[in-house]
Parts: sequence; structure tokens; C-alpha cells
Amino acid sequence: MNLEKILISFLLKEGPLPSHAVIRMLSIRMKSTPNNIRVLLHRFFKSNTSIHVSAITIKHNEHFFYLDGQTEKLAQLLINKYLWLPIGRLLRELRKSHFLFSLEVFKILGQPLESSEGHKSVESYLNELTKDKLIEVKNEDEPEEYICFSQKLNGYFGINTAAKELETRRQFLTFQEAIISDFLERWKKMNILSWNHTQQQHISRGPENVFKINGCYVDAFGFCYVLSVAKEVKGEKKPVPVIINAQIYRGVTKQDIEGFLNTLKLIKYKYKSNAIPVFIYGKPLPKEVFQYAKKNGLVLASAKMLLGNQLETTLNLISDINETKSNNLQYQLTQQIGLTNNIKAFLFNCSMAMLLRDMGYSNVSMNRTYPLNSNVNRECDIIVKDENTSTLIVFELKAYTTSKIKLGKDEDEKDSVEKFFGSTLKAVKKSEEPNFQKIVPVFISLSGFEEAAINYMDQQKNYLRFMADLQITFPRKSHYDKNELLQNVSSTPQQVWFKRMVREYFKN
Repeated sequence: MNLEKILISFLLKEGPLPSHAVIRMLSIRMKSTPNNIRVLLHRFFKSNTSIHVSAITIKHNEHFFYLDGQTEKLAQLLINKYLWLPIGRLLRELRKSHFLFSLEVFKILGQPLESSEGHKSVESYLNELTKDKLIEVKNEDEPEEYICFSQKLNGYFGINTAAKELETRRQFLTFQEAIISDFLERWKKMNILSWNHTQQQHISRGPENVFKINGCYVDAFGFCYVLSVAKEVKGEKKPVPVIINAQIYRGVTKQDIEGFLNTLKLIKYKYKSNAIPVFIYGKPLPKEVFQYAKKNGLVLASAKMLLGNQLETTLNLISDINETKSNNLQYQLTQQIGLTNNIKAFLFNCSMAMLLRDMGYSNVSMNRTYPLNSNVNRECDIIVKDENTSTLIVFELKAYTTSKIKLGKDEDEKDSVEKFFGSTLKAVKKSEEPNFQKIVPVFISLSGFEEAAINYMDQQKNYLRFMADLQITFPRKSHYDKNELLQNVSSTPQQVWFKRMVREYFKN
């Protein structure tokens, strides 16, 4: 009896199958014991090339058998039948979202990031999916690292990832960070969280530099010392860890909750006590998701607590970063938005990016991080690239409306001109100078600058000469306050929305 023909016939009929199903079928057909079949298959696959054994494994390290041309069916099998396993959750969300930044992958899988005894790691899942040509990892080990379906599957799932989609997703995640940050500040002021032990992830750090709790990724982490929540140990309070994940920009699914619950199980092993799990959401929760989350003890916090009914307005604003829809934006921005400082700053940065696109720049990106040295990174608010003229314009933006920006004592002083023109530009040049002959810094502060800061920037003659050579109307100098900025914005329908927004929401 030809084992290869039997297997091919069976797989053609049934599609990809886990090894236990194949062994059961062969035991019946060949009238042999399962153990004998396992030995036979082991010998067969040493020399076989016509039938694939998946790198992907599920429970009990079980592999799948499949034929050439059945990769798509293998993906569908994992999505439909193994939905509640980490690999099924991941592929299902990937089909829905088209691509996932690594930080999103970490949360959906809910597994340790690296090898951990008794627990399959995120690294293992991604390696297996890559070997089976189901996914590809792009921009590996960079802040922009993301996964998408392989070229082999893209046609089947009808998914193509464009640069503007990547940039919009980055801004959703950055907006989500701003929401989390404001929640953390609020909870610290209410004395729910300790001031000194709170940590938060940032997409600009990249997957290599995230902090881990018992090997796992979470959006934020803190300690609670509140009486009768924290335990008394030998007369002292033993704090309870507070674990925070968020999903703001899209609807929350049971897969999101399941990934969080899996992470919590692993974290509890570290602290040997219950943690307080908090899930921050944006869009309304479906009834079954709400009930599932509450049943499993999650504390649910709506982002509407910060933004009220204007949360959707802000999400729509971010969606429009890459496609200027002036009439729609003009309507949105004339609505009253009650924003916290973090969100207002983010709104200003988003709006500046959109304004620059309205002015004709095509390659505009936000929140780019550059390494200054092995331990320190510098983040740039907006980067504009023009390959035709080998010019890179670096924007530092401050949405303050009261205190003026200082020169600063040195290159490390926060929110200072010296830091931007010193260490931030050093970091940018280190990475970008091979590609761009001209790197132009521009500092925009709605509150203006102190005199010493203005004198310093006006002395940067090299940058001013660069600007004089550029065939552009903005920027033409190295610094702008609110009035100077608005003078450079036209009153055309394409740009007038920006003037109205700044005047209404960033009043002195």
C-alpha cells in the first residue's frame, strides 16, 4: 500500500489536517496501531518532499500536514477552528486589520515575548508562521516593525498594505498612548496609583526596548496602595499591581480580552497575588464582549471619560491625516472639544501634519524616533522628506499657550531649544545624513520663545541658507510663534480650517 498516495488522496479531499487526524485515518486504512503509524510517518517524512509538515504547532506540539497550494486552507483552518488559541486570535485579527505593528501582536497573543519555560513565546509563534509562509515580518527590530500576510496569501485575502495605512495606524496608537497617559495621571492624582512606580509603553521605543512584566507586554503598569486593596504584611502595605491594556481606535473583540487574560495569568505567577486588570476602550463594547470581560474580572474604563462624545471626532481627524477632506474636517473642528493637555498636543501635531500635506508635501510622517547613542533615543514630532532635493525638514512642535520656550541649560533639558537644535538634530543626522544633504530644523511654539532662545536660533546661519535655496513658501525660517505660523496659512478652503482650529482651541 503506497503511503504517499494515501496521504495525498486524503489531504486533497479533506484539506490540511492535524497529525492526530491523519494517524487515526491511517490506523484504520492500514489496520495498524497508532504507535506503528507514528514510526512509519517519521521514516516517511525524512525523505518526502511532496507533503509538508507545518512548523506551526498547536496543543501538545501537534503539527499539520498539507500539500502545495493548501497554504491558504491552512490559514483558514487556523482562523476558523483554532480561534481561541493564540495563533488563531492573531491570524483572525490580521485578516481584519490587514497588518499589525509588533506591539499589537504582543497583546493579541498574550504570550511571553521570549522563551519561557512551559509557555510558547511570541518569537516562536512568529518564527513558525514565517517558516510556513503565512506571514512576513517587515522592518524587523525597528520601531516601525509590523507583520502582514505573506505574498503567497495576499492575493487570497485581498490585502495590500500601503504607506498611508501604516502612518494612520501609528497615529491611532500614539493617540491611544496619550489617552493612557492621561488616565495614569488622573489615577495618580486620585491616589489610586503610586506616583513613583508607573510605567507606560511607547510605540517609538520599538519592540526591542519595551519593558516586560514576567516576560509579557502590557500597555502600562503601576502599583495600588489603597487601604483594603493592598495587603498588610508585617505592619506595612504590600501594593497590588495594576495592569493596563487599551484598545481605542477599533472595536474590542473577545480575542482582545482573551489575549489580555492570558497575559494576566502569566503575570500573576510573578507576583503570587491578584493583579487589578484595567482595560481602556474607545468604541462601545458589544454586549457579549462586555459580559465576557466583566465575568473574567476586568475593570473596564471608557475613553469617553476623558473626551466625552468627541472621541469619535478625534478618531475621524486622525483617519483624515493622509487624505485631506477639508469640508469634513472643517465641520469636525468647529465642534466644541474638551481636551486634556496630552490630547490637545496630539491634536495640534496631527493638524500640523495635515496642513503640511495641504501645502504640497507628500512625504510627511509623525513621531519618528532616532537613536542618539546606545541608551538614548530622540523623538521628532514631524519629519518631511523630499528625495528630489535631498532635503529633510525636522519639526519640533509645542502646543503650550502660556509659558514661553527657553533656550535651556544644555542638550538634555526638557522642552528647550538647545535640546532640539543640539542632541535631537545629532540623532537625526546620525541616521539620515547619508540620504539627505540638507537637514533643516524648525521649532514651532504657540506660546512663543524667550529672547535668548530666539537669538540662538537666529544665529543658525547654515540652516537659514538651506531654507533660502528651497523652492517653498513654508517654512522660511527656523522658528515660528502662533501669530507667525497663522500668517503663513492661506485663507483658501483647503487651509482655513487650520486657522479656525488654532484660534479656537489654543487660546492664550
